[in-house]
Amino acid sequence: DCSASCVYIAVSMFQDLQAQMKDFEASAEPLQEWLNVTEAAVQDSSTCLQDLPSKKQELQRLQV
Repeated sequence: DCSASCVYIAVSMFQDLQAQMKDFEASAEPLQEWLNVTEAAVQDSSTCLQDLPSKKQELQRLQV
């Protein structure tokens, strides 16, 4: 029966996509953590630095 096999194929493809999504989410987790830490550091940084030495110092601090 074609409809039963089509449903089976669709379910199988869906399950494969779910597995791929779980793998992707797991691999993206460290990147997301780094982005969160970087965002917090940038938000904590002083945005009103007027002189170049202060800006360079702040850049070095953020790059650590």
